[in-house]
Amino acid sequence: MSSLGFRHWLLSTGAAGALLTGCGALRQAQGDMPPIGAPGAIGSSAVQAATAGDLLYVTGNTGTFAYVYMLSYPAGKVVGKIDKQIAGLCSDAQGNVYMTQSYHSTSTIFEYAHGAKKPKATLVDPYNGASGCAVDRTTGNLAVANQEGNTVVVYAHARGKPKRYYIWFAPDFVAYNPKGELFVTGGGSPAGFAELLSGQFRRVSMTKRIEFTMGVQWDGTYMALGEASGTYSDGLIRQYTIVKHKAIWQSGTKLGTFAYSFFIEGSTVVVADGYRVYFFAYPAGGEPTKTIGNLASPYALTVSLAP
Repeated sequence: MSSLGFRHWLLSTGAAGALLTGCGALRQAQGDMPPIGAPGAIGSSAVQAATAGDLLYVTGNTGTFAYVYMLSYPAGKVVGKIDKQIAGLCSDAQGNVYMTQSYHSTSTIFEYAHGAKKPKATLVDPYNGASGCAVDRTTGNLAVANQEGNTVVVYAHARGKPKRYYIWFAPDFVAYNPKGELFVTGGGSPAGFAELLSGQFRRVSMTKRIEFTMGVQWDGTYMALGEASGTYSDGLIRQYTIVKHKAIWQSGTKLGTFAYSFFIEGSTVVVADGYRVYFFAYPAGGEPTKTIGNLASPYALTVSLAP
């Protein structure tokens, strides 16, 4: 069972019934339902000025309309919306934001300049189920996880046709380290973890396993993997060093709330649980330092630093 499948299981058992709207958004993003949108534009000079600073992007779904919210960061004020049904978000060193979307048998990746309301580029992904994405800061390559076809695709310099890499589990999330090495996690309980080496994914063994993944990201020192909340547990983030295809557990960040996705920006980790967005000190964790409760079913998120 993939981590998204796990969330659907939580819904079906009633363990997280209030997340129905948010997980419905994920199902739409993966092609089970058509993409939805709504007319509207926020384009005043005041909003344009507000989007000039650092931004937090968060996917949301009202049940009728789907959005990507843009919030000032770290203030957390909504300064704009993009009317799109999106499954995954990531950003690059120039502040560009990439948004993955799946519909029927193919996927699409939209690239937005920092603070922009319209995409400046669109990439075709021939495989269904696009979810997490990541950009290599050393090359500008864009990696996208495709759950339906057990595939990760990589676009050289985030352009053109992608190169396909097969993996033995359904990938949910991808991340690059500073050396440009690509890591992937997903696949259910326990979650798979792999590294791309010489054109093939190779299993990375773990000294402490992740049961249900909620993301993977280089935190500046370690490879951080998230453990999604269960029925009786809050989310947490574990830090690992990677040595000879082995993930060696170093420490952990306990989050005082349910959690289904995270993004680390310096000494802050931003978390979404389908109801609210929380800020925590990183890697200290504990209780949230900020809570944002005015978003509809927040899920995927990324921070775009102003260029």
